[in-house]
Amino acid sequence: MATVLRRILVAEFARIRDSAPSELLRVQLRANTIDFTVESEGFALEHLADILGLVPMVSGIASYKLTGTGTFENPQLTLDWSIPELTLKTPEEPITVSEAEGVFIYKDQGLIV
Repeated sequence: MATVLRRILVAEFARIRDSAPSELLRVQLRANTIDFTVESEGFALEHLADILGLVPMVSGIASYKLTGTGTFENPQLTLDWSIPELTLKTPEEPITVSEAEGVFIYKDQGLIV
């Protein structure tokens, strides 16, 4: 989990650093502790597949706020997200979902959806 988290954070922080001012990034990484907030109002879902090395299966523009504290070995992460229109690519035909939103919380080595 720690390696995947580091890879995602490094890729997303680099993308935000070079992107539009509609995104906010606040990060403190000390030795083994993390404390950060990342907000975006225009994250293209296709980038998620790139970050994770997967085939792009979804498209749409997401807004999110990701906060994290703790250590790389025991992070506490909260992801609030919303996607006005999400398209899932399938072999038959695309599936469109409107007004998708939710919260993911990762703490104590468990995920709460």
